[in-house]
Amino acid sequence: MSNTLRKEARTYVWDGPCACTDDAECFYHSGKRSALTLTPGLSPLAEPTVTPQGGLHSKTDLALHQLDPRLMLDLGALLHEGGSKYGRDNWKKISVEDHLNHALMHTFGFLAGDSQDDHLLHAITRLMFAYVVNRDTDLYRSSEGDK
Repeated sequence: MSNTLRKEARTYVWDGPCACTDDAECFYHSGKRSALTLTPGLSPLAEPTVTPQGGLHSKTDLALHQLDPRLMLDLGALLHEGGSKYGRDNWKKISVEDHLNHALMHTFGFLAGDSQDDHLLHAITRLMFAYVVNRDTDLYRSSEGDK
C-alpha cells in the first residue's frame, strides 16, 4: 500500500498507515478494510490546532455548530412523515429535476401566501434531496423521461 491521499468524488482515500498506535486493535489494519475513506473535515490525519484555552484537537473547516437545531429537528420530523407516507429513502428514486420542480412549487406557494403547508421547510427538503441525488447518481432528467 502506498502513502497517498487521492480524491474520489467528495471524499478522500488514504492509502497508507493510519495514526493509530496499535495496528492489532485498529479497525483499518485488521483486514476489514484496506484503505481509509476520508470525508473532508473528519480526517484523523487533520493537522492539530490549539484552542484559546490551550486544548489540542484536530483542525476542521466544518461549522456544524452553526446549523439551526430547530430546523434540523423540523427537517427530521418531515423526513419521518415522508418516510411513513412514501417509504424510507423513496426520494432517492426521484430525479433532480423533479425535486427542483417541487422545491420551486413550495417556494412559489410560500411567496403567494399559501398557508396550507410549511412551504419553506418542504422547499429546503426538496433542495437537499436534489443536492444528494445530483451528488450521488445520474438521475438529473425527469423521471417521466420527457426531456
